[in-house]
Amino acid sequence: MNFLFHFKMKDTVLSNCEKEFVVNAIRCCQRLDGRDFDKFRNIEINFGADYGSAAVSIGETKAVAQVTCELNEPRAIRPNEGLLFINVDINEMVCSEFDTGHQSHLAVHVNRIIEKCIRESGCVDVEALCIISEEQVWDIRLDVTVLNYDGNLLSCCSIAALAALMHFKTPNISVENYEITVHSMVDHEPVPLSIKSLSNSVNICRFL
Repeated sequence: MNFLFHFKMKDTVLSNCEKEFVVNAIRCCQRLDGRDFDKFRNIEINFGADYGSAAVSIGETKAVAQVTCELNEPRAIRPNEGLLFINVDINEMVCSEFDTGHQSHLAVHVNRIIEKCIRESGCVDVEALCIISEEQVWDIRLDVTVLNYDGNLLSCCSIAALAALMHFKTPNISVENYEITVHSMVDHEPVPLSIKSLSNSVNICRFL
């Protein structure tokens, strides 16, 4: 079920001509943009100059994702695992189709679903982010920003997140006598993240 079903959209007043157009499109098994019911929108993925930068468009829905990293201490309960933080930002003006009372909760729900797709599915091998057990690990941050909304919001965000993670690379490091040296990406080949699985979101709809 599309989780956006739980968010009430603003009522839209349609003219008789618009209503007739929608009904005829449904009778012809076509969407308003001419696609058949079982056809996906075109998906466009572009990568930035920096590692971990991805922009995704599904129709007019657009989202960008950026991955960054820094060295940090691991959590005490998981001393051999790196850290992965995910944040989704949706400006209220972008999703103005939803009632004001629901807009503030939309980003929270998208964030939770993206975390399930990436963190809880074990997409990123967090043990591979450990540098020195109990002392230093890579702290990975994934930021997803929605630029425009025209449907397929969750799919667009999840694809952008996965694309950015697959495109990202950490600096090469060396450890000697528990001293960590972070090498320049120019002098040493950076290291891609260890991606174990890919979980994505697909939107479906059923006419009753």
